[in-house]
Amino acid sequence: MQTVIKKIVVKKGESRVIDRVWRFEAPGIGKTMEYRAVVEEGGKLEMRGKICVGKKAVGTEAYLKQKVMLLGEGAVAVVAQPELEIECEKVKVSHATSVGPVDQNQLCYLMMRGWSREEGVKWLIKAFLL
Repeated sequence: MQTVIKKIVVKKGESRVIDRVWRFEAPGIGKTMEYRAVVEEGGKLEMRGKICVGKKAVGTEAYLKQKVMLLGEGAVAVVAQPELEIECEKVKVSHATSVGPVDQNQLCYLMMRGWSREEGVKWLIKAFLL
């Protein structure tokens, strides 16, 4: 199965809209579409995703994954529920979305090993976007 990963960073004062539709019309296609986004303090991200599987796309496997990391209370992410439009049987199609701040347990772990808060956050962002 092919995996496509899109990485997005929304800077302070920026506002971005990601509106994407994936269409599957041929049989037996497998694809994972993943968005990884980091929204800085004062940034705003709006994401919408839709998977459409046509009548002849029997055997299609498609997965839409949206992951957003918020940096600060002023970071905003509006992630509309992903949509699935399926016109045939015998397909595997699903979606998942997660939105949240920097994991404080991971950050604490790094800080206990001598990293500054800023260094820890930078490395957690890098790891998130890998």
